[in-house]
Amino acid sequence: MPAPVTSRKFLLLILFSATVVLHSQAQDTLQTDSLLLHERYSSVYRKTAEVIPLPYGMETNEAISPLPVAHLQAEDFNQGNIQDPMHLLQGRIAGLTIARAGNDPNQPFDVRLRGIAALNGPRSPLIVVDGFPAADLLTIDPQDIASVTVLRGSAATAIYGLRGLPGVIQIETRQGEAGKPVIRYQGSVSTELLSRQAEMADVPTFLELGGENLGHRTDWVDEITRTGLAHIHSLSLSGGNGGTSYRASGHYRNASGILRGSGFQRFNGRASIQQTALDDRLKVSATVNTASQDSDLGFPEAFRYAHIFNPTAPVFDPAAVDYGGYFETGKVEVFNPLSITEQAVREAEQTVWATNLHAEFEVARGLSLSGRYAVQQSNRTLGEAYQKTAWYRGFFENGFAAKSTQSQRSALTEALLRYERRVWQGSGLQIIAGYSRQYLRGDGILIEGGDFAEDEVDYNNLSESIDFFQGLGEVRSFAGETALEAGFAMVHLTVKKPLAIYGALRYERLPLFDRENDWNAFPSVGASYNFEGLFWKSKNIDALSLRASYGLTGGTPSGTPLITVPNGGYSVAPSPLRPERGETFDLGMHFSVYRRRLVGSINAYRSVTSNFLDFVYANAPVLSGRGNLWERDARFVTQGTEVTLEWEAKQSGAIRWQMAVVAATGRTKLENGLNRATKAGYLGPPLTFGLSYQEPIRFQSGALMGQIWGPVYAGVDDDGEYIFEDQNGDGSFMNEEEDFAVLGNAQPSFTLGLGNTFQWGRFDVQVFFRGVFGHDLLNATRASYGSGAVTNLYNVAVGEPFNRFLKERPIINSQHVESASFLSLDNLTLSYRPGLRRADGRLEDQALRVFLNTQNLFTLTRYTGVDPEVRYGPLRSTGFGRHYSDENILSWGIDWRNTYLPARTFTFGVELTL
Repeated sequence: MPAPVTSRKFLLLILFSATVVLHSQAQDTLQTDSLLLHERYSSVYRKTAEVIPLPYGMETNEAISPLPVAHLQAEDFNQGNIQDPMHLLQGRIAGLTIARAGNDPNQPFDVRLRGIAALNGPRSPLIVVDGFPAADLLTIDPQDIASVTVLRGSAATAIYGLRGLPGVIQIETRQGEAGKPVIRYQGSVSTELLSRQAEMADVPTFLELGGENLGHRTDWVDEITRTGLAHIHSLSLSGGNGGTSYRASGHYRNASGILRGSGFQRFNGRASIQQTALDDRLKVSATVNTASQDSDLGFPEAFRYAHIFNPTAPVFDPAAVDYGGYFETGKVEVFNPLSITEQAVREAEQTVWATNLHAEFEVARGLSLSGRYAVQQSNRTLGEAYQKTAWYRGFFENGFAAKSTQSQRSALTEALLRYERRVWQGSGLQIIAGYSRQYLRGDGILIEGGDFAEDEVDYNNLSESIDFFQGLGEVRSFAGETALEAGFAMVHLTVKKPLAIYGALRYERLPLFDRENDWNAFPSVGASYNFEGLFWKSKNIDALSLRASYGLTGGTPSGTPLITVPNGGYSVAPSPLRPERGETFDLGMHFSVYRRRLVGSINAYRSVTSNFLDFVYANAPVLSGRGNLWERDARFVTQGTEVTLEWEAKQSGAIRWQMAVVAATGRTKLENGLNRATKAGYLGPPLTFGLSYQEPIRFQSGALMGQIWGPVYAGVDDDGEYIFEDQNGDGSFMNEEEDFAVLGNAQPSFTLGLGNTFQWGRFDVQVFFRGVFGHDLLNATRASYGSGAVTNLYNVAVGEPFNRFLKERPIINSQHVESASFLSLDNLTLSYRPGLRRADGRLEDQALRVFLNTQNLFTLTRYTGVDPEVRYGPLRSTGFGRHYSDENILSWGIDWRNTYLPARTFTFGVELTL
């Protein structure tokens, strides 16, 4: 019988998983002798001659790198109203998919590198910020980011061991430079306008279809939306003299979303200092960060009810005192959307502080010893309150409120020994060996209750909830701590410049797994060869390099390994419990042609995740009834290609034109491990429909992951009931899997980023298109409300296909699955540098910049739903309230009814340097 996982490991797993998912890591870069990396190549690889930082201070150059890495400087980032560091990179790096449906200012981006690396564990890349593992992104303002390096494939990420499976994104922040003090101000103001919504029946169509006429005409979407407004102010001071450099910055952000009651205010402060001593043999740096954010999370579900509420209903009803004066129909699953936003609150407060100390001492020429100590503390409070008159929630509970607090602390101790030298002419060697230990601790508590004695319901006054006196209130808490420790080594060797060899090994312990599997090894190797000398007579080919790499990395599940189920059963884990295993093999090339006017790279990879850990709901003879068993033999494979091209289209004359293209292909296939199909994606209430019991997303061995599954529509009969195609050929249709077919797939097959930069005198224009192709979406609004059968309860989704004569309850079918491929003008910026006249009369061109920017100006797509953006899972819950969608992580490819609507953004900004 498998041994159950202990409750201690349960707490450790929750803590470790939450820390990896919600936080990030980082990297400090150490300068190396340029002879080792790019002395010879800077004349050939002009656009990639800058040093690219690898983990733990090792450095390379894309032209000769044996690893599949991508690097962006600040000037390559997206511009405009950027509130999230991940938004800077959206569409800019091949293989990196960054998506967010709608314009919810509090919703983080879904980030995937090379498709799906894990299901139940962390699925987004590990974020690395200035050498501190698990650094909270809230501490990093986008304006403080100097560059980003993306490590693709296990060969590059194996050095991060159990956290490297989904990939790694390294962020380097801006540092001070010696010289006179420099003051820089950046400010912008943005407006957001609703750009797209579900196509619902207008009043005449609604009445024609038999809807109830209540005598009014109300645009419910207009009632709950507004013009979004955001303003950003950033001020920094940097400089230095002698062996000291410093930089301090402060940032204030205020964003109001297009949904009433949604938005946030954020303050970030950051100070760093670098000091050298002992003839530059000793280098010491210190950084302090602090951030606080107050968020109005709002109620995106109000959009759902704005779409379906009777368009002839009034907003207010003076007689409806029990409902707070808001009109309510009293029908099943129908709520006044304005009442939802005005008779309830959902708020969050978060504070984070962090300090990072680093010192490096050159023991001998080429040999240095360094150490790092860093601490981070984050606290988050979430509160909700529903008034007694709120029909949506609170009315039947006589008021309801909930509050939770969560605290996390992380402390890192790290020691590195670094050796670097030229071993013979034209060849160099870098060796890094180190030890790292990171302590993690977290705790939290949730309190919720209803039936308030006071008229005013407040989540800060839960003592007024009578539920607690009647034993109905709920209190939950958790606490746990663990430590992740590892020893590691890295080697980077260049042999006569053309040949570069890389090798690394991380030996890591996490006390989550069985004792014999606490320690795990993660090796990686890579090599590249530059053929520049072969083309010295060619007029078209400047240089060409090839590379290959392989690596092994790990992952951990983020579910609970020990849970109780209603019938008294519990989950058991396989024994021994081992980490997930990720392997990637990469082949790539880097080239420069036409006198360096065209520079590019192409990479092909195959990634395999095995020893996959997930819950499978199954009969468990060892349990009292049914429970969840873990299986560990599942395996899925991702294969794809990545292409990056940079072209100097026009170099001479008054106009300069540069073009950049990033493109990627790749999909993930579940090869084996499941003895049956796993289904997910139920849409939730109303229970009067059959939609609650349909699970249209299917995962099956031997098929692409994320299949959308269901019956194939063939028409409506004379009685107003569906006609579906007979798939198994038995002459009749049964609403069972034998008669279902694959209707689409949630995974995109091709992504594209296309950027153009035009420079003319003091003017710059940047135009960036982003495309995602090959994915399908289940249009949940159309599936739920796209027929004449629902007009007695709801407004209806019109347009093609619309079943006017359907009388049967809605059933998800092929009519509701649409191609969601799209191409959008994602970012357009016009900037002008008028220059600034100094006191001495000198005109400085770079001192002043003004710009206009627009985001999501238009989108070309055939999709008819709210937003064609790719979906990699359920809507993320923002609170404790009603959640009408499946929260299963496998619920891909669904355009949920509660989706926050998208917006078009316009920004005016100023940058001033003194």
